[in-house]
Amino acid sequence: MTKTGATAFSSSVQFQTVDGTATVADNDYASNSGTLNFGPSDTTMQITVQVNHDFKPESDEAFTVNLFGAVGATISDADGTGTIQNDDNQPNVVYVDKNFTGPIGSDPDGPTGPATAIGYDAFATIQEGVNGVAGNGTVNVAAGNYPENVTVPKSLSLLGPNTSVDPNTGTRVAEAVVRPAVTETSGQGSTSGTIFRLGTGSGHIDVTVKGFTLDGNNPLLTNGRTLNGVQVHTGAGIINSIGSFDTNPGAYDVKMIVQNNIIQNLERYGVLADGVPSTTPSAGTDVSFNKIDNLPSGNNFGGGRGRGVAFEENVYGSCTFNVMTRVNVGWQDDNYYLASPGAGTVVDNNQIHTYHRGIFHNLQYQSATAATITNNQIFAETTGDFPASTTNFGVELATIQSAVGVTVTNNNSTGNVYGILLWNVPTTSTITVSGGTAYRESVRCPRHFE
Repeated sequence: MTKTGATAFSSSVQFQTVDGTATVADNDYASNSGTLNFGPSDTTMQITVQVNHDFKPESDEAFTVNLFGAVGATISDADGTGTIQNDDNQPNVVYVDKNFTGPIGSDPDGPTGPATAIGYDAFATIQEGVNGVAGNGTVNVAAGNYPENVTVPKSLSLLGPNTSVDPNTGTRVAEAVVRPAVTETSGQGSTSGTIFRLGTGSGHIDVTVKGFTLDGNNPLLTNGRTLNGVQVHTGAGIINSIGSFDTNPGAYDVKMIVQNNIIQNLERYGVLADGVPSTTPSAGTDVSFNKIDNLPSGNNFGGGRGRGVAFEENVYGSCTFNVMTRVNVGWQDDNYYLASPGAGTVVDNNQIHTYHRGIFHNLQYQSATAATITNNQIFAETTGDFPASTTNFGVELATIQSAVGVTVTNNNSTGNVYGILLWNVPTTSTITVSGGTAYRESVRCPRHFE
């Protein structure tokens, strides 16, 4: 601080630090206050504010030093700004464990653990890990129960304890179970409840989710919807919708890789990959090697349909080697009219136990790229609170128009009323249906059953 003007007399002034974007509560700096006493020959004095080093990546932050209570002088400028410059880059790998505790900067897992410091690369919630990791980084999540509704606005990989273990064929270790933190179902008038919401308004991102259990039942919540004896507290497991999953196209631009997860007890969607409002086509989304269970809503259960996996509005991808049980619809796509920028959609080697539709390939026209539906095993679901619908079927091909084709080969349908249903397919291209077996069923062409 500088004193100017007449210097023949003594003077004093008080000072106090004041929070700005930097705060004492966040341990950015240490509060300081006091009095500066100027002798007749003093013209400058220093105020020292201790800045606390931490491991938390933040933008530059500021605080203020306020002057007041001058004696023998007047104050010409009462406030000075101090800027704390960030010196921490976000790490490329972070660790999440619900049992991590301790002050910011402390090592939560000791010298033998992979994490370095709470608040830097160690967090107790998945959302903190997502926020703390660098773009294109990796969030490793330990086993435990995580009641969270997680928003993922950047490219990254979310890896649970069973990242490499197919739940349908392998032996899993203890799970990282992610459940909804709030109840959001049709009972609350909601069509936007989800455990993971992927995407950002800032542009395209790539997100991988592997090795988790996503469970729409949270025993600590109430007022859910009971489906097959289980209280379901949210609508979806993983979506890229901006808001409602019933607004199509209405999603962020996301390529998602969803593999080796258990996804269960949801009202409307296990995984939804929807198109962007601009309708730009995309390719490369993959939903494979998952176990999806208990999305029975619709038909005899009432309410909107429960879909294991859905691709919508020009989102091309693959859905392979999943096992889906107690679902109203196993896999569905809708409203494709632009060519894929990569490969066409492939639905292959899934086992589906359905109350109504096993595979529903719908509304393909103009320049849509042909899909391939092969080697799927589809069964009428025989367990649950209500039976399968009286018009259930294995595969439905509906509204295939223009010059769009589709290849359907080697799919087996067991116990459904209709093995394959074709409706409104005036395409000038070829629809190939071959191989496979329909047990106690028929192929139905002229009618469309809901």
